[in-house]
Amino acid sequence: MSEAYLHYQRARYYEFLAAHHHFHIDPNMILLSNLNERNAMWCFLHSATQGHSSAQFKLGQCYLNGHLGLASNRLKAKQWLMLAANQGHMEAQSELIKITTPQHLS
Repeated sequence: MSEAYLHYQRARYYEFLAAHHHFHIDPNMILLSNLNERNAMWCFLHSATQGHSSAQFKLGQCYLNGHLGLASNRLKAKQWLMLAANQGHMEAQSELIKITTPQHLS
């Protein structure tokens, strides 16, 4: 198993924990959710920089929608989606088509 794949799986785990803790009212759970979001983002980033296309796609989605503590940034989203799409990631290819059509450029 590659290191990129392991980081991707770790990121998905932290993302799951963040989503789970996000819906609790307890302030300690909200802090834990923020920590898990940060850990997920860093693991996705580490995996993506090693060429893992699913992690690249996930980062593109996070930048596009402002998830995991990232501010929405269409340029960064497009860069990550392009990297994933160039490796044959079908969802990334589809998302790129969606965000580059004239109706979505505004």
